[in-house]
Amino acid sequence: RFGRVDLLINNAGTLATGKSWEMPIATWRRVLDINLFGPVHAVHSFVPRLIAQGFGQVVNIASAAALAAHAHTAAYAASKHGLLALSESLARELAAMGSPVRVSVVFPGAVRTGIARELVADAGNATLPINRLLVDLATKGAEPQDVVRQVLGEGLFEDHNDFLEQVDEALRG
Repeated sequence: RFGRVDLLINNAGTLATGKSWEMPIATWRRVLDINLFGPVHAVHSFVPRLIAQGFGQVVNIASAAALAAHAHTAAYAASKHGLLALSESLARELAAMGSPVRVSVVFPGAVRTGIARELVADAGNATLPINRLLVDLATKGAEPQDVVRQVLGEGLFEDHNDFLEQVDEALRG
């Protein structure tokens, strides 16, 4: 619509909990496909455009789990660790070629999203201690729009008020 992309925000996330060795391989693949390969596909699609235009920012929304894994969250933590590694490698590759395109990683803690609420809906998972903690954090965590405001409030762009208004509107919808 505007002829270019200046900001790529990879904000994908799904969570499955369980013992690492008991979690079905299909579940592992779903979590990795969404949380890690979603951003990989976005990087493939958009980073060449950012390089060609000589400007841009990639913001990968990881998680505090990228820095410290908890029991029963191996697939999620592995995917977010992977996103951190992708971000570090991408930043070094861009720097090595002298590209002005920047890469940032955000490590939010608890954010009020549907991830934890979905776990509670599955009664089979509700007995794991990590699920009770996640649900508690999800009800007391930051609002998603507050995370967006923090990311965009870092001075990446001079005028992003219209975008913030669209984000607020979408979250209310």
